[in-house]
Amino acid sequence: MIRHNSLQTFQAYAIARKLDPASTYYRGTIFEYTVQDALGRLGFVLDRCGGRSDRGMDLRGTFDHDHDRVRVVVSCKAWAKNPGPAHVRELCGVLHPDPDPTLNPTLGVLACTCAATAGTLQAVRQARQPIAIAVVRHGGVAQLAWNQAAARLLHNWHAVMVTSGGGADRVRLVRRPPGNA
Repeated sequence: MIRHNSLQTFQAYAIARKLDPASTYYRGTIFEYTVQDALGRLGFVLDRCGGRSDRGMDLRGTFDHDHDRVRVVVSCKAWAKNPGPAHVRELCGVLHPDPDPTLNPTLGVLACTCAATAGTLQAVRQARQPIAIAVVRHGGVAQLAWNQAAARLLHNWHAVMVTSGGGADRVRLVRRPPGNA
């Protein structure tokens, strides 16, 4: 029996199973593996856990930095519409039922294909849990932003937009030297 654990193995699985490329299962799974690869190039180590009862978590793993390991969960939204504030609230609820972010050092990432609305970005900023939003297009991270709770969790890392080169990836994570705010 053919199984899948990467974009390449899923594509072989889809051919063997004669999956319809227009189905939500096919498109969603392709996007989940695309996000896994794109965030992987930024240093995230993620495994796909999506499925029918995934509670909104499609990828799980870690981001290792400065001798710390941050747990990460990713909710992937492969829609042709912009994510709304409700998607941020849903991710906050998945992270931890208690709004105290010190009880749960897990970074939640909302990965989507379309840019976030102003209301969505405001919901990310106002969330008490560490939340990031990643726009993934053409196989790369086009935009990445996070709130203050995530900034505290990620210590000296920040996202930098790349204006030329870099292929599909338009974002790089850069370590800020300690003491530079």
